[in-house]
Amino acid sequence: MPDSPEPNIGARKILGRVLVVEDDEDINDVVTWTLVDQDLEVATAQDGAQALDMLSRSRFDMLILDLLMPRMGGLRLLEEVRGRGWDVPAIVITGYPDALDEPTLRRLRVCQVLKKPFRLERLANLIKDELRPPPCP
Repeated sequence: MPDSPEPNIGARKILGRVLVVEDDEDINDVVTWTLVDQDLEVATAQDGAQALDMLSRSRFDMLILDLLMPRMGGLRLLEEVRGRGWDVPAIVITGYPDALDEPTLRRLRVCQVLKKPFRLERLANLIKDELRPPPCP
């Protein structure tokens, strides 16, 4: 009989994969550290073009994205994502929330808009709420 693997005591279960799309490296770093601490696997992209490339090669459970970035901003990225039929939930983090209108947010299926600066705990809770499976019937 083959040896059974020993249980990995203390191993953390990953709740989901998150792609953080933000050109500010400091924000990228602090968001990444916070989400990893919340049992989320995190990848980062510096702009929408890099994120689109990553999304075409890997599956993510959530997008966290800034609006204003070089090469491709957050709204253009979401247009591309939705145009390709990818239904990944998205949270927008921005210093310019007034630049967004409700019809655009609904059409692009944005879960939430957080104004910078935002509380990291709030972002983590929003992600976990969105990724939590629905209760059994």
